[in-house]
Amino acid sequence: PNGKVTCTDMDRIEISNLSRQFLFRAQHVGQPKSTTAAKASQEMNPSFNVEALEMKVWSETEDRFDDAFWDTLDLCWNALDNVHARKYTDNKCLLHSKPLLESGTQGTKCNSEVIIPYKTKSYNDGEEQETEGIPMCTLQNFPYIPEHCIEWARAAFNKFESLPKLYNTFMEDTDKFMEQINTAQGEERYEIAKTMERFIAVDAKNLYAECIRLSFDEFVLQHVTRIKNLIHLFPEDEKIKDKESGKVSDFWTGHKKFPQVPKFDLNEQAVLEYMYASSQLWAFALCIPKESQPQSIEAFKKLAEACKLTVPEWKPPVGLKIDVDENGGDDDGGDDDADNKEDEEAKEAKEKEIEAVVEKLKTLKKEQLLQKMQETDFEKDDDTNFHIDFITAVANTRARNYRIRESSRHQCKIIAGKIIPALATTTAMICGLMELEFYKLKLGLEYVQQDSFYNANINLAVAQFQFFQPDAAIRAQEEEVYDPVMCMNEKHVPFPPNWTSWDSLVVDVADDSAADKRKTKSLTIGEFVKAFPKLFGGITVD
Repeated sequence: PNGKVTCTDMDRIEISNLSRQFLFRAQHVGQPKSTTAAKASQEMNPSFNVEALEMKVWSETEDRFDDAFWDTLDLCWNALDNVHARKYTDNKCLLHSKPLLESGTQGTKCNSEVIIPYKTKSYNDGEEQETEGIPMCTLQNFPYIPEHCIEWARAAFNKFESLPKLYNTFMEDTDKFMEQINTAQGEERYEIAKTMERFIAVDAKNLYAECIRLSFDEFVLQHVTRIKNLIHLFPEDEKIKDKESGKVSDFWTGHKKFPQVPKFDLNEQAVLEYMYASSQLWAFALCIPKESQPQSIEAFKKLAEACKLTVPEWKPPVGLKIDVDENGGDDDGGDDDADNKEDEEAKEAKEKEIEAVVEKLKTLKKEQLLQKMQETDFEKDDDTNFHIDFITAVANTRARNYRIRESSRHQCKIIAGKIIPALATTTAMICGLMELEFYKLKLGLEYVQQDSFYNANINLAVAQFQFFQPDAAIRAQEEEVYDPVMCMNEKHVPFPPNWTSWDSLVVDVADDSAADKRKTKSLTIGEFVKAFPKLFGGITVD
């Protein structure tokens, strides 16, 4: 009677959910999943005590999902769609010694895993499977199928997280930022400097116009200048000589598609959609209130036209090389000595630009700048946040560059969000198997009959059913490890002996000033270092 279930989900119900998520009906489309599921469950059982939330469980919501919350749980039951979220909840279960029921589906495949404190491996202890990737040179310069364009667009989206984070580091801790730019190498260092140079030049009095210009600059850089540079290095009649046979053949053949430069015209719907989606994401990054943003693409077009955007004159690049080999080699057929001289000149010129920007940043008055930028976390299921709109627009602009078939918004959402359609049979099966493991935990079998628990790997397409007991928790062993600094083997002795990832060392020191002698106090680093050997057999902390 005192039991309680807390369920949380940020997503909204979509039509596709109705075929496999049985608590939802047609009238629920567009409503929150968590609250709708809670209401439907209570209609079946009015005494069911459930609290429904619409919050993401991650580091930013630890004011709600705090230590007290995790300590009150009997167990955690995951139904997540990404590895990062699974690792986070697993870490919380490790810290608070809570059982975890983990499962997932992928088309006709499904799996389940029971994680029991101190007895089994945690989720993080498992080995990650490597997925076969697209060769970098294909993705960067020679795409030939729509999936390449979508993956490229998804990677382009990451700047809305990484660039605001870079700016915030500068605003919060200049020394840390300078360390970051000094440790960066080559092109990365140059890009950091140029990015900051652009951000500190932002006109705070006309921020949305800046969003439009930032979007335009990116369009020109990635879809005009980049393509012109590629054509400059490899003209349409370019020939290539095979290193082994000496045979000469066309460079632009097979999967390599000769690119074309797009025209920037806001009257073209594709260009307008690109600019609108990109500008809206920059508006979020620059913390522009929604009421100060255009409420329609037509209103946006008027603002963009008022900016009088003009594609700058293209200049041939100096010292540019493009990787054409899937194995990482590059060979543009040029004169090596001449190329090396141009490379050195280009590097020197860039280094001077970097130094100029760094000196400017050191003397800048921060109070005149934007105080903070917002970092964007990719969310595929919110149709109002422009994330999928941006990826679709960028992917299709990229596709037009290379005369590749364009993709629908739905296709971009599936590929960029790594979505594999779910099946009702798979979902039902894994839910049933997880229920059985839940009943075993409810009966307390983890204390008396641990071998009664089973993990599962199932593929309904080939009638494959595998059930096996969870792996035991990995225990630390004494071992010799080679130290490359000292050039010798070191003996690593675990403490406490045979510890697992579930174990922890608790350092509690009584607060002598408190009336209640059971009360402990917060420690300084010095007090911690002094107390540790007293509590743990003389082991010192360096």
